[in-house]
Amino acid sequence: MLDVVGIGLNAIDYLVRVPRFPVPGEKLRMSAFAREGGGQAATALVALSRWGRRCKYVGNVGDDEHGRLSSLLLSREGVDRSHLRTVPGASSQFAVILVEEETGERTILWDRDPRIRVSPEDLPLDDIRRARALLLDGHDVLPAIAAARTARAAGVPVVLDAEKVQEGTEELLSLCDHIVAAGHFPGMLLPGASAEDGAREILRRYAPRTSTVTLGPRGAFGCDGREEIFSPSIPVEAVDTTGAGDIFHAGFLYALLEGLPFREILAFANTAAGLSCRGMGGRAAIPTIEAIRAAGASPGRLERGGLMACTSTPEGTETIRHRIRTLLEAGPLTAKEISSAVRRPEKEIANHLEHLKKSLHPEGRLLSQVPAECRGCGFVFRKRERLKAPSRCPVCKGEAISDPAFRVEDK
Repeated sequence: MLDVVGIGLNAIDYLVRVPRFPVPGEKLRMSAFAREGGGQAATALVALSRWGRRCKYVGNVGDDEHGRLSSLLLSREGVDRSHLRTVPGASSQFAVILVEEETGERTILWDRDPRIRVSPEDLPLDDIRRARALLLDGHDVLPAIAAARTARAAGVPVVLDAEKVQEGTEELLSLCDHIVAAGHFPGMLLPGASAEDGAREILRRYAPRTSTVTLGPRGAFGCDGREEIFSPSIPVEAVDTTGAGDIFHAGFLYALLEGLPFREILAFANTAAGLSCRGMGGRAAIPTIEAIRAAGASPGRLERGGLMACTSTPEGTETIRHRIRTLLEAGPLTAKEISSAVRRPEKEIANHLEHLKKSLHPEGRLLSQVPAECRGCGFVFRKRERLKAPSRCPVCKGEAISDPAFRVEDK
């Protein structure tokens, strides 16, 4: 029996590391170059296959060098490619990816021949019904809807990698059990919504079992109707962020199939995604299960059945304030996000922040605040120092206001 059937993108990536992004008309020497397999669904399946899961890829390639290489790379990884179709005369998807050396951030230039789009006739419906899970990236909406309906009728959980909004996307969302969206997706689907509010509204409107949004270096936010969870990223020296989202989805599926609770699924996926940023390319640095375990051996994570399990942080292992400091050194967080990450009531966070503010001063560092901002008119509450946003904007009278966030930085 297959563990995961994945339907979606498959590509060849040309990765170019540069000391900085070039300006128009400039000649800039690259510092590294690599060519490897990419694509959202395909990369996630490669990771799952390396972790011992049986996977089938469903998608199309052209009859060109890129298509032959894409197929070969999947075969080498043990991914079933019996439903990888070659379209005569078509070009396969490929991308040129510029990776900034200092930050690991990437800019992607891509091309996809419309003739390699997946159609409902390409779907292995019996395999979908017998699989333990279905992964969709939603780029080809009609076959994704057909596959999701088939899986749902058979009781197979559907995981959606939500990245773009197009005709049919909302119908697809209503057929998915676990929606894992990129940080920009909620704002595209629900104009004006923040990532976190968008995740909440997706849960309310489309009724999946879980709704998650990835937040890049900050981690991920998820809700399941019982609790809201901010799962912080792990600190890594990022070489290249290409494919980190794909590895997050792979980690989400792996932990889901292991039967872990939602909080632990997010922690596992975050760790896998973070570790994947330590090398160049989406597949080159896919971490092993052993590496994910080792990185997850921080306070509050214990091994259980070969995986990490989140528990309450033991006394004396790491203070709450030190954990908060580590989180805020990685990037700005709201009081609610801090509360979720350290698993302490939100009302306690103010005292911890005040103590942290005083302890940073002798080190020449400070606790800064990103003010609350009205999402309707953009008014910024610069003089407000409370942990929560006000209920109403004094300018437009709107109630959609972001909470203030906090971060640790040099003076």
